[in-house]
Amino acid sequence: GNTAFYSCTSLYTLHYPSTLKDIGYNCFYNCKSLEDGSLPEGIEYIGMNLYNSCSSLVKVTLPDSIKGCIDSKGKVEGKLQSLFVKCTSLETVKLPKNIKIIERMFPSCDNLKSFVLPEALERIQGSCFQSLPYLTELTIPDTVTYIGNMWL
Repeated sequence: GNTAFYSCTSLYTLHYPSTLKDIGYNCFYNCKSLEDGSLPEGIEYIGMNLYNSCSSLVKVTLPDSIKGCIDSKGKVEGKLQSLFVKCTSLETVKLPKNIKIIERMFPSCDNLKSFVLPEALERIQGSCFQSLPYLTELTIPDTVTYIGNMWL
């Protein structure tokens, strides 16, 4: 559910049941010891702010089964928002291939150096890549028709 493991600062690793379909917003917010946030195939919706302020998080693989995010109003198809804000150790991320919109995904992810966006992506909305001092490469697919204020 929402905020289920909020600020569990000793949580190091995660194991999920095969029946899990949704993970609520703020679920792992501020879990400072979590290093790998990869999710298993079968998960369909993940909450906004899922990994925000997880300062030890190094890698995340989000499965292609993910359809979108959960915000305070419910499920939003095709969009991921505010998943990795202030994940200062984050180096590697794989997003689901069917996501069409991303917003405020990686602000202050200090160690993120390169990133490949999903081929189905259509919109990169505000503050996706704000304050990334070491970002040296970003591959934007031909499907993108809108880019918002990425670094502002």
